[in-house]
This record gives sequence, C-alpha cells and structure tokens, in this order.
Amino acid sequence: MPETLPSKVLIVDSDTAAAKQIANSLEKYRITSTIAENWEKALYYFNTTLQDLCLVELELPDLPGSALLQKWRNHEAATKRNTAFILMTTRKITLEDEGLLKELGDVLMLPKPIQLPILLSNMVKALALSQK
Repeated sequence: MPETLPSKVLIVDSDTAAAKQIANSLEKYRITSTIAENWEKALYYFNTTLQDLCLVELELPDLPGSALLQKWRNHEAATKRNTAFILMTTRKITLEDEGLLKELGDVLMLPKPIQLPILLSNMVKALALSQK
C-alpha cells in the first residue's frame, strides 16, 4: 500500500449502498471509512473526528455537497481546513462543474459509479493538493 493513501475517510453519500461498497473496497487498503448519509451527520463526523479525506456527493438532498465543502474550508480549526476533498457526481461533469472546482480550489471531482483504481489515484492527488 502506498504511503500516500489516507488512513481515515469520511464518505458523504445519500446512497448508503454505494457508500458501503466504497467503504468495503477501501478496507482492503486499511483505510477506515465513516459513512454519513446526509449533511447533518457529515457535519457531526467532520467536527468530532479528524479525517484525512472527505468523499462528498455533489447532489446531496437539502444541501449541495459544494456548500458543505465551502463550510469546511472555512472551519475555525486550521487542522480541519487542510482536509483533502473529492466530490462525486452522478451526472456528466460540465464546464459549470469545472468552474465550481476552480472556485473551491484544491478539490477533485469523480463521476459515479466510483471505480476503485481511479478513486485510489485521485485520493493520492487530493492528499497532495491539500498539503500545498
């Protein structure tokens, strides 16, 4: 296992079956995952535990994943602000999405369904970006 993979990941996805599938796949790499199916639980887990990386659904019900990331990027604790982030989306990534990524800064976006080799390589990239 490369040293650049995270040890703790928060998966924020309203599709709990998909989130569990990702978590089970990451377990093989000794990556501990916490699953939050809504933004309220995501906020709770983010505030109460230190995560290396957050994998967040863009189309969360009631609150876009991008709004959650903006909140976390402005967190009062500096150690929380440099968490690595990857957004997930079920739709085709558009020019608007690319603009959003530039606005959020240091955030990657992946299409769902998530393919493990692509996720792992993007985790490495996201961690590197968060340490800049």
